[in-house]
Amino acid sequence: MLPTFEQAGYLAPLCLVILRLVQGVASGGEWGGGVLMLSENAPPKRTGFYAAWSQLGVSGGFVLSAAVFYLVQQLPGDDFMSWGWRLPFLASVAIFGVGLYIRRKLPESRDFTQANVARETARHLPALQVLREHPKEVLQAMGLRLAENGGAYIFLSFSMAYAKFSGLPTQLVLLGVMLAMVLEAFSILFWGWLSDRIGRRPVYAFGSISLMLLAFPFFWMLDTHEPTLVYLALILGLPVSHGAMIGTQPAMMGELFPTHVRYTGLAMGHEIASIFAGGFAPLIATALFASYHGVWPVSLMLVLFGGLTTLTLLTIRAPLPAQSPAIVAGLSR
Repeated sequence: MLPTFEQAGYLAPLCLVILRLVQGVASGGEWGGGVLMLSENAPPKRTGFYAAWSQLGVSGGFVLSAAVFYLVQQLPGDDFMSWGWRLPFLASVAIFGVGLYIRRKLPESRDFTQANVARETARHLPALQVLREHPKEVLQAMGLRLAENGGAYIFLSFSMAYAKFSGLPTQLVLLGVMLAMVLEAFSILFWGWLSDRIGRRPVYAFGSISLMLLAFPFFWMLDTHEPTLVYLALILGLPVSHGAMIGTQPAMMGELFPTHVRYTGLAMGHEIASIFAGGFAPLIATALFASYHGVWPVSLMLVLFGGLTTLTLLTIRAPLPAQSPAIVAGLSR
């Protein structure tokens, strides 16, 4: 509903950036809360599986948005460019309504309710308390996010741009991504379940190491322009490599922090890393591709992301023991 540049000048993109920042802040706050609602109410030996359900919004949201855009792209070109592209954004008001309903009706988690009964409160601003008491854990959460978030944006955003440049039909890649994300919705739950059985680190390490191994073959398969290989590349990249990390991530990050700062620690590590990994990764990848006229620097960037996450895993010890009930800091709630 924003005005165009011709109508409002630089006020138009300024408003867009402001709204996007508000959306990002809201998304970051909701992610930590969604994870804790599930993990703090989960049976002790099924935390990974329960927490993995929170990540279905990633794959499910992408499939929903891609499907809607696929439909509106069937409009005549002029209609799509003038008003059709706005329809998916306007339709998201329905999701807003669902979110508002959940916010008003959903009860607090078990740990938070017990903390209220015990009258336990946080004495400091939660963000400052996390940075003062758990700086290492915040950095570890950021390290876990690098390969997952950076790799996902390369597989999703950059691969679409690369397909257009290399002559690969955009619709083929879009359909392949939608297929991969549908499969990832199921694989996320599997990887979360598996992390309860064999541990968080082995599953997460499988994801980060497989990302490094796939960094070059992913683009080789896209370059064949063979639909089967294109689909295979996206399936290996998303449901397998990315799925192993994102399915294990909520429980693993939550276990880095004690209860009273868990919400804030989760949100800070998760969202700060997304600025550097998911935010800059497609831009850096595009710049590298334009400078070197080849995709190999992008593959090396994926190897770097995977290597840094794998090194982070080596610094993480066994999960913290069960904590006594403590309030999750008031400002975080």
